[in-house]
Amino acid sequence: MNLGGVVADEQKQQRSKTLALFDIGAVLLELDYSTFFREAAKLSADGKSPEDFKEAYIAANLEPRFHAGQMSSGSYLNELQRLINPGRNLSEEELTALVGMRYTGAIDEVVEIKRRAHEAGYAVGLFSTTCELDVRIFNARYPEMMETFRPSNPRIFSFNAGSCKPEPPMYQRVQEFGFERVIFIDDKPSHIRAGVEEFGWKGILFTPYVDQAEAMRAVHSDTTMPQKDFRVADSVGELIDALRCFGVEV
Repeated sequence: MNLGGVVADEQKQQRSKTLALFDIGAVLLELDYSTFFREAAKLSADGKSPEDFKEAYIAANLEPRFHAGQMSSGSYLNELQRLINPGRNLSEEELTALVGMRYTGAIDEVVEIKRRAHEAGYAVGLFSTTCELDVRIFNARYPEMMETFRPSNPRIFSFNAGSCKPEPPMYQRVQEFGFERVIFIDDKPSHIRAGVEEFGWKGILFTPYVDQAEAMRAVHSDTTMPQKDFRVADSVGELIDALRCFGVEV
């Protein structure tokens, strides 16, 4: 009997029962809401400052509704048009380009960690408060960032779940996959806390790419940390260390 092969097979089987679950914004994708607010303000009818437009955008509750699947892409763009300048006819392409200014590119080091986790035999998944329009843009611009490598690995998006983190429905969808262990990487404490305290996950709060101007950050501003089963990673190196602490060797 090849004992080495048996051990390797057992390790592979055990690793396949562990899910490394990645948020997208500020974890796999660098955000830049300041540019979005600045460019939208330039188009506004009443000469809003970027800060004034940010306040109006957040007050309009567009992203929470869009991300929860309560608006179509067309409805979101129409409301964004009215918010910017109801007297100016911006095309769908112009509005989509403006929306795309909210992010600048994939965070390649973390995308690479996701790939390494897969190659080491772990399941990897995506778990993001996002909308159908953004997912279309992400798939076109950043296919490696969106890769989960196996059809059986989860891609859980809020607009499909009809609910945003940290509400339970998205988390319950992950639970349906039946993984024995979930290690969840996110940039918002309230999201991590829900996974740890309500579903028994391990959590990693990843901080180096946090965008304080992000609209959804104003909605989920609770910074209370879990009392156990989580780590804070203030760098990519600390993210690797935290994953290893929770048994994911990358």
